[in-house]
Amino acid sequence: MKRFIYLLIIFFFTPLESSVIYGGDAINESHFSIERVGFKAPFFLTGFTTAFLWEDVTGKYGDPVTVTEKTSIGAITKEPEKYLNKTVRVEGELFDVCQDMGCWFSIKDSTGAIYVDLSMGIKFTLPKKSNGYKAIVQGLVTNEGGKTAIKIKATGTEIVDK
Repeated sequence: MKRFIYLLIIFFFTPLESSVIYGGDAINESHFSIERVGFKAPFFLTGFTTAFLWEDVTGKYGDPVTVTEKTSIGAITKEPEKYLNKTVRVEGELFDVCQDMGCWFSIKDSTGAIYVDLSMGIKFTLPKKSNGYKAIVQGLVTNEGGKTAIKIKATGTEIVDK
């Protein structure tokens, strides 16, 4: 919807032709003429192309995030046994988003970073252009392969803004 509104704005505010007005003396009778300069295609085409290349990735993916208590990523990585097999809510910046399907990513806050698995995209995936966006993630803390393999199996994600 934002893309459509952006296109409408570009369409209505891009001059299709411009006018040059020549005037006479302001005190005496004025003499005006209008000269057509021509179609300003580069401006319109640039805006049109930008609207289709611009992708708004903010939104909700997967199940709704219902957990209200925020857990720091550092707390999960320092004491994983406390959070193991529990559903948590973490907030932070997305990075290292899978560029094949968007089926995994990492998220970081001021206390650390953690890998988030989307189960090979069975329920949902994230847009590949999500790197750098702020997000809220809800999921189950799991341990598959020792302390270094602590991760979150996400059930829902909200991408908030950049």
